[in-house]
Amino acid sequence: MFGQPLANASTVSHSAPPLIIGLVANYSADQLAPFIFSLKAIGYSGEVVFLVNNLSSETLAFLKQHAIGIVPFEPHRFAPYHIHNSRFFLYLEYFLTRLMKDSLPRAVLFTDVRDVIFQGDPFSEPANVLDVFYESERPKIGQCPINSRWIRNCFGELLLQEVAESTISCAGTIMTDGVGAIRYLIEMFNILILLPKHALNWGSDQAVHNLIVHRGLIDGMKAHANGERVLTLNNVKSEEIRLAPNGQITGANGYPSPIVHQYDRHPVLANDVANRFRIAS
Repeated sequence: MFGQPLANASTVSHSAPPLIIGLVANYSADQLAPFIFSLKAIGYSGEVVFLVNNLSSETLAFLKQHAIGIVPFEPHRFAPYHIHNSRFFLYLEYFLTRLMKDSLPRAVLFTDVRDVIFQGDPFSEPANVLDVFYESERPKIGQCPINSRWIRNCFGELLLQEVAESTISCAGTIMTDGVGAIRYLIEMFNILILLPKHALNWGSDQAVHNLIVHRGLIDGMKAHANGERVLTLNNVKSEEIRLAPNGQITGANGYPSPIVHQYDRHPVLANDVANRFRIAS
């Protein structure tokens, strides 16, 4: 089904600027401001594209003011899949369309938006075919009630046992090169469409992502420890986090990662980010 697009990808130029792409639905401009303003603060000059639904005219104007590419989508197009899952169908559609019309970006960041800020150039290091980012070393998948439930719902108890001692990889931040983006999205598509109906709700994308990561389904994948290139804060203890006077956030390794995800899990960080990246009245 996808042989021809991948064949085409090998002949397409990969010289286009890097791309940051995310899905935005039902958010206000205030909720998107930390993502956009922090990205501008680090001098990012590549593309940013949001797949959008149900945004106010004021929010759309805010995105256009800051040169964010806007691609509308219909929220129930891939029902009964939850939007967290069907966003990967939308991403694949976007990249296959772009593949036929244009050059592919040399690097891509698929990212959550509402709870992400930038502290440095996310593409300062070349992207691999697939770069994935671990969360904290603890809990492991089998120790996390939420992730273990998602794996069990999608793939059953035997697969959960297989990955139980593996570190959680977050589906909210994923980096690839141009062709790697299509390879990863096709792998996500091929697994998501085979899931049982009871597993099409929220969280299946995380389960599928971790299957891809821990079974090594994509050659050329590189996994990164938490805080190396992305600092994912959901399971990081507050006492391990440092907030510098200049606003930089670090975890246990003391390194200011270019991308900070899930900062809103910690009220002190959430308040600081909201204050630093507030829309001027």
